[in-house]
Amino acid sequence: WEHWSCAAAETGWLAATWTLITGSLWAHAAWNTWWTWDPRLTTVFLLWALYSAGLLIRQTVPDAERAARLSAVLALVALVDLPLIFLATRWFRGMHPVAPAMPPVMRAVLGLAAAGFGIVFLLLLVERRAQLAAAHRLDRLEWETSDGEPDRGLCRSLGRNRVVCGAPGGAPTPAPAAH
Repeated sequence: WEHWSCAAAETGWLAATWTLITGSLWAHAAWNTWWTWDPRLTTVFLLWALYSAGLLIRQTVPDAERAARLSAVLALVALVDLPLIFLATRWFRGMHPVAPAMPPVMRAVLGLAAAGFGIVFLLLLVERRAQLAAAHRLDRLEWETSDGEPDRGLCRSLGRNRVVCGAPGGAPTPAPAAH
């Protein structure tokens, strides 16, 4: 499950970053400002900050199991933030309209774009999970065939062009010694 968690955090961070960037571009054209502390914008920014903190924890906390637990707590807080993003326009007065009036054609295009984005998100998620699993297997094989010290935290080897999440439990369990 750790690979799914890491892949979801990384892919979610990418989606939140893209949303903030494109939202700022749209806001500048529509409202003549790059940013306002609108409730919806603020809750999306909070989501992005939680994703960023979770990824930072996974890369900096030496104990991979502790890093995974801390990241899981942040993921739960981010999960609570998701409905707040949707409900922010209904609960608080802000720049975003509650239900924007759109012609049917525009609504259909928006629906298709959202579906396409969802498919791309799922494809990125599945592909990233596969990359993490492959990197984990490679690190395990490298560790089993080396005489050196194991890495503390699976797949954290930045020098080998792999920047991936750590896995709980630290280094792989060594094979039993032959007698």
